[in-house]
Amino acid sequence: MRWVAIVAAALTLGACAAQDFTKEGASEEQFVRDEQLCQAQVRRMTVNQRNVDESRRDVHRTDQARTGQSALPDMMSTQGERRSTGRLMEQCMVARGWSPKAPWWQRLGS
Repeated sequence: MRWVAIVAAALTLGACAAQDFTKEGASEEQFVRDEQLCQAQVRRMTVNQRNVDESRRDVHRTDQARTGQSALPDMMSTQGERRSTGRLMEQCMVARGWSPKAPWWQRLGS
């Protein structure tokens, strides 16, 4: 199941990279550099959180398997990680002076 989380995280980071940001006077090289730095930061944070979550789930895994609920926590974790990764990526880019191009009302549900 660990590989599923890794693939999901990679896809999530790729999806975050597709977001358009703008920064007055910034070059494409600056954008790429900041985006890569943010991706690396988010990846480290996500891996740390995933390790904590997996350790916590391992403690209760036998109870979940016994009651037939072994897949649900993994699916919920992947979904939560996807949302969290997008928010972290945006926060990092904003901290570096970039603004999302999409209006705020289009970003409410993401």
